[in-house]
Amino acid sequence: MLEFCKKLVFIFVIGFITAATSYAADSTSSGGVYTGGNGPGGSYAPTGGNGPGGPGATSTSGGGFAGGGGGGAPTSIERILLQILALTKIVSTNVSSILVAVNNLPNYILNLTASDTTKTTASLQQNFTQLGNFLLTSSDDKVKSALMRNLNINLVTGNVNNPNPNALPTNSNDLVYTSLLNEPLLATDPRNVKGQPPVNYQYNYLKNASGISLVHETPTGNWQGAIQAQITYQNYYNTVVAAESFSAYILSQQYLEANQFNVIQRNLISQASDPKAWFAQVASENLGVVFRQMLMYVSQIFILLTQLTQSQRQMVTAQAMTNTLLIANNITNEGILSSKAQGIRPS
Repeated sequence: MLEFCKKLVFIFVIGFITAATSYAADSTSSGGVYTGGNGPGGSYAPTGGNGPGGPGATSTSGGGFAGGGGGGAPTSIERILLQILALTKIVSTNVSSILVAVNNLPNYILNLTASDTTKTTASLQQNFTQLGNFLLTSSDDKVKSALMRNLNINLVTGNVNNPNPNALPTNSNDLVYTSLLNEPLLATDPRNVKGQPPVNYQYNYLKNASGISLVHETPTGNWQGAIQAQITYQNYYNTVVAAESFSAYILSQQYLEANQFNVIQRNLISQASDPKAWFAQVASENLGVVFRQMLMYVSQIFILLTQLTQSQRQMVTAQAMTNTLLIANNITNEGILSSKAQGIRPS
């Protein structure tokens, strides 16, 4: 391939010089004949040569000389040849640069296809693998650890110092967040009855956390309170129910996924962190070392974005629960508003 390129360039240069030289020669020859043919007395030369009188010959000779002079000076040929020489030097310089680049093509290809043995790439593989594994295992460890279980027991028993794990309320699974992650506090729910559908403690937790389980007096048209009081309670009722609906919507996403990560997310995280199925494949592709490292960095963007998504989801969940707590704390005021709207004394 290299030799073929050299021959092709050589033929191009020779052809260019030959064509330029021929063009210059044709232009010079054409101008001389045309001017000489039209010179004064040129066609009279034969007659003058055969005539008896000398003036005719002199006149003919003078006409022939003038005609010959019209053919163009030799300096025109030299000027064209100098231009050809200058162009030839430029072409030669460019051709030399091209040939140097062509000679280095094997080295370029070898650098792209060579095995990546750099320490930087090996270190990236190890660090990124550990990062992905930590993300998967830490999300599971948080809900399975003894620490989280002990905290839940302290919560539902109301005993912070010496809780009794065997004295848990029967509805404990309805009260702890880990139930939403498929890690109930009671592995076997005591409320389950043989032959009947099992208790859906995840759905029960969703109702509790979103405030859906808080019952609000529904306004009716037969209340006897003042019209303004009825309007005030109606507006309050609409706001509270709308807020609880949003909280339930946010938490329902967790309920549907039932895990920190769904199956697709876990598979993609595992693939993006696998040292054999992913990093080894990237390192063996016909790419430059730098490009390989760039691909590894890009593969980690998914993991980092997933972490960010999880953090944002937890923040929104916390905001939804804050709405629920505010609603619960306002039960007393709600009772007063409801009583006024109904025209009865607050209980």
